[in-house]
Amino acid sequence: MDIHSRVDKLAGLYQLLMGTPIRLLIADDSATIRRTICSLLQAQTDIAVCGEAGNYAELLKIFNATTTDVVLMDVRMPGEKMFTPATIKAHFHGSCLLAMSVWNDAETASLARSFGATKLLDKGELASTLVPAVKECVAKNGKAPS
Repeated sequence: MDIHSRVDKLAGLYQLLMGTPIRLLIADDSATIRRTICSLLQAQTDIAVCGEAGNYAELLKIFNATTTDVVLMDVRMPGEKMFTPATIKAHFHGSCLLAMSVWNDAETASLARSFGATKLLDKGELASTLVPAVKECVAKNGKAPS
């Protein structure tokens, strides 16, 4: 790891420790899932939801209009045939991607990796895995909220 990578990683950890909220963009075609995730994060002062999207087109539009540290994205949403994983991945430069799904098979894991996801989260376990995964994603990515 070069010196710039170390500095970026330390800056991300510093921001986590100093209380600057991590900006999270949620993308899922289910409004119920999005509301549930927002409820899970309501008590978290160090994570702020900066937007919600119901499909890939909305996700890219909102992402380009906001400053986002972490994208939490369902890997299967409407419009997936219109965007290749490489296209989606290219838009997320500088942000960390967490994929989520109800499926935990090898095909879904492979799709999540093709998007550039740091981790694939099981939607059924988000209550216990989401917050640690967001913080880990930021720390690994060296992305400091600004």
